[in-house]
Amino acid sequence: MRKDKIFNIFAVGEICYFFIESFYNLMINVNAYVFMNLSEILSILPVLAITILSLIILMISFNKKKIISHKYKIFLIILLISAIRIITLFIFLSSVQLIFNFILLFSCMIFFKEVIFMTQMDDKRFEIIDFLTGMIFGIILQLILLIITYSSNLAFTPSKFIPIILIIITLNLINIKEFLPKKLDSLSFNKDKKREKREISLIHFVILGIIFLLSVIWIFNPMALSAYGIINLNFLNTELTFPWFSYGFNYYILIIIITTLLSFYLTNRFVLKLEKKRIRLFSIIFGAIFVIVNLLTLTYLEINKTVQNSNILILSTFLLTFSTIVNVSFLIYYLMYIFTTYSFHSRSKLFKGLFTFFITILVFIILQVQVLWYSYVSLIINVVLLLTTGGILIFFIEGFNFSKLSMGRILSKKVDLTSFSILWKFIFILLIISFGIVLYEEKEVSPGNVNPTFMTWNIHNAIGVDDNFNLDRLIEEVKKVDPDILGLNEVDMGALKTSFIDIGSYFAEKLNLYYFYGYTFYKHYGNVLLSKYPILEADIIPLPLIVKSAEPRSMIKATIGINNSYWNIYITHLSTKSQDRLAQVPFIINKINEDPFDNVVWMGDFNFEPTDTEYSLINSTVPTLNFTDTFTYLNYPDPGYTGDFDENYQPQKRIDYIMCSPDLMPVSSEVLCSYASDHCAVITEF
Repeated sequence: MRKDKIFNIFAVGEICYFFIESFYNLMINVNAYVFMNLSEILSILPVLAITILSLIILMISFNKKKIISHKYKIFLIILLISAIRIITLFIFLSSVQLIFNFILLFSCMIFFKEVIFMTQMDDKRFEIIDFLTGMIFGIILQLILLIITYSSNLAFTPSKFIPIILIIITLNLINIKEFLPKKLDSLSFNKDKKREKREISLIHFVILGIIFLLSVIWIFNPMALSAYGIINLNFLNTELTFPWFSYGFNYYILIIIITTLLSFYLTNRFVLKLEKKRIRLFSIIFGAIFVIVNLLTLTYLEINKTVQNSNILILSTFLLTFSTIVNVSFLIYYLMYIFTTYSFHSRSKLFKGLFTFFITILVFIILQVQVLWYSYVSLIINVVLLLTTGGILIFFIEGFNFSKLSMGRILSKKVDLTSFSILWKFIFILLIISFGIVLYEEKEVSPGNVNPTFMTWNIHNAIGVDDNFNLDRLIEEVKKVDPDILGLNEVDMGALKTSFIDIGSYFAEKLNLYYFYGYTFYKHYGNVLLSKYPILEADIIPLPLIVKSAEPRSMIKATIGINNSYWNIYITHLSTKSQDRLAQVPFIINKINEDPFDNVVWMGDFNFEPTDTEYSLINSTVPTLNFTDTFTYLNYPDPGYTGDFDENYQPQKRIDYIMCSPDLMPVSSEVLCSYASDHCAVITEF
């Protein structure tokens, strides 16, 4: 085995990691900067113009031989990728991140274009199997880094600083050794060979775009998968019948990594060496299994998406585990089939293909925004849309092309899997190190105070009033308060618009607290309860909805042991529609009235002011229930505004509250405002 094979694999893997990471960060930038400012479109036009102009210059420069000669392209694009990635370690402004992440994403695609073309060269310096192995390594590297960053894909996450620097150093050492222009002078392409394989079509790049988006939002997204299973619940205080030493998404990371490696090996070693007829039969059977398993799993998850029964969740975990194994295996097989069956001999065709790939992703993201965010349907509907579209395209194009493929076996010669063996060992070492870090950082939850402090905060999915997405900024603000009980509203879990981060788990880890995630209309958005005290019981209660087009809401009801007493904690985020709130407030009061009215705290973003009718319903729905508005009780006539910020970032309305039963005595209550969110936090000590 030549050493340059290992170097090639590592280079492709590291660029693949940067490609996936830049896509994740781009989704945050688009959500935080573009979508949050659509009503003021003129203010974001300069940034969008700079972004588009930068991409045009980049694409023209690396697609015209007269500007940059072919032998310089890989070397220069690696230098550009490295420089941009170093810069993004220190950038926090969403507008600037947007520009750099777009450039980084397209730079990575240019690298892939040049490397794929290089695999068609005569001297076999870079073979297609090296490219595929590198892509596998990049996917797994991204998953491993999710373990040590607790699901954060952010480019500027502090715990990623050292790994990113090491990746950039090794990438550039490989660049100097393998891709210096003088070393690529001898590359040649025999045009007579291009007829040995059928040329790849633009439809294939549409399929690849669908596969990529399907992978990042579902199949290779451990945070999204864990939202539907039993392992998701309450780290350090779980309903599992067996111990699990980390967060639920790490379980799926292990499943995905093991399945990816085994599928890649078995496909290389056995499947692609079958005769043509057997390949056809294998493809039909495997495709049928893929369709049936996904149909059963997704139907079951959709039907039971609001069910919290432990038996249902255990079965969901089993189905998701099995479907993940099938899905990952099928995608690995199909990608290897495409790249080893079709020809990639044309640079211009590759350029058009990658542009088609990007446009496909963009179109389906827009569809997801329209279907999911604005219609309030589950992520599963979007997964079904992608699976159906991709499946139909694959069925027709491969069915049409299969009889025309001039091959006996796809891999007629023996493939050297020595490099894969080395890669397997390296990945195993990285896994040991990453889980070692998790175990080393795990510590006991600090005991609660004698006088418990409660804090409620609508964190706006970590997007501040300055349009910057920053989880650690929020966490630093919470650490200053050091609450014993923390309720958060607007929290994503494995969602596209917040880079698929499991925000609840991230807060729990960084603050060292027990937690419970209470989803609302689908499994990836809701409220979170975090506590220094063990959470004895927790439940999610859907709230009534009068305006059918409004966003569905829910409430967390939890029982916590505080100072030898049982406290009932309610956390909610009420509707923005008055008709809904007029139904939701009495509903909540009646729910609270089902238990003794002692040691009760109800808090969250209520979305109404003290002068509104809904506020008066709090103490008039059930005459025997008289809540204390803790802030007003201690600070009247201070208005305690918490929301509706003006242009000077000052709140103009009071819509966030901490209410308590009359047996509890608040001793202090304050409002904490910060650029970290478009709401102020309310803090009360009892």
